[in-house]
Amino acid sequence: MRKSYIWLLLIIICSFQLSGCSRKIDGDAKLDSDVKINGDAKLDSDVKINGDTKLDGNVKIDSNVKLDRTAKMVNKAMTVEDYPSCIRLGNYVGVAVELPKNKKITDEDIQEQIAYALKGTGESTLTSQNVKAVSGYDSIEEYKKVIKKNLEKLNESSRQNDLMNRAWDAALKQAVLIKYPKDMLDTQITQVKAGYKGYIGVFGKSYEEVLKYFGVTEEDIQTKALNYVKSDLLVYAIAKAENIAVNEEEYKQEVKQRIKFFGVATEKELADKMGNGTDLHFVFLADRVMQFVYENAHIGEDGNSR
Repeated sequence: MRKSYIWLLLIIICSFQLSGCSRKIDGDAKLDSDVKINGDAKLDSDVKINGDTKLDGNVKIDSNVKLDRTAKMVNKAMTVEDYPSCIRLGNYVGVAVELPKNKKITDEDIQEQIAYALKGTGESTLTSQNVKAVSGYDSIEEYKKVIKKNLEKLNESSRQNDLMNRAWDAALKQAVLIKYPKDMLDTQITQVKAGYKGYIGVFGKSYEEVLKYFGVTEEDIQTKALNYVKSDLLVYAIAKAENIAVNEEEYKQEVKQRIKFFGVATEKELADKMGNGTDLHFVFLADRVMQFVYENAHIGEDGNSR
């Protein structure tokens, strides 16, 4: 599953200071006592959402999305203006999205956070005597309440991200790929392979051994890359149909915001930070397109309630 573009609806860089230490949740996401989430949009009364692990300019794709195998590869160069003609839009306004279940916070979840906070303190157990030094809070009860509140906020942001991706997947499933540029496919294949090659040093294995470890074939890589191509082309097609664009002022503002967020100095450094070769303009455009699809989706178990 590839990561979503959405800057405002993803959860990787939520900083969560529980006792001056940060705890990673669900792989990469972090929390902090205020659930500090960057971005402008709020999806509930106090939860804002921020960036993604990679922000690599490729939408998260549902594994059930099927490609039209009759789509033709175009060898000649195509321009951005040509891209909308590569795909036939299905119903992308008002797609029905099933509401994911809320995850309840358990005492075990809270204890896991406490155990992490105790690491490196020389303490093995949280007590009324050391809670202030470990957490900055006056009592264990207060500390646990803060942990629970922030875990609930993280769960909500994760849930909203899930909804965003479900809405996009629904629109993607209904679109039909007609043709696609070879150079776009080649780029995606390179990126997919680079993702697996990143594990070579981690596992101490060859590229072929890494693929075997994940149960992935070269054909799987081709299919995954073509899914990403379809997703990218859908962004352009919906943007044209709905008159969605990123003007120069909006672009500058987005760059400024993210440069500050990622702690880099230049636009080029930002592009490198978000993924080597990332087209920032496309990332910002995709943000808006996916937000449009999400905001117009019917979200609920019955498909007609938000």
